[in-house]
Amino acid sequence: MLRVRVQPRAGRDRIAGIHDGRLRVRIGAPPIDGRANAQLRRLIAKLFGVAPGRVVVLSGETCRDKQLLVKDAQSVPEVLRQEI
Repeated sequence: MLRVRVQPRAGRDRIAGIHDGRLRVRIGAPPIDGRANAQLRRLIAKLFGVAPGRVVVLSGETCRDKQLLVKDAQSVPEVLRQEI
């Protein structure tokens, strides 16, 4: 399980580090019709080496603060390894 704070409509998709125990993620897509969530799932899937369908938004579908479940992760991003 992963706690994230999302900033939609950012200049580009990127991980902005850890803040208050949450992974800060900047997403270029707007928060309209689930586009930001879809882009977030694709970015997280790429980081963890899984298909986007393996990333599930457990809570916070319409909020900036979300809880994600990454099923069968193949790798752990460096920014998270530093926090473990």
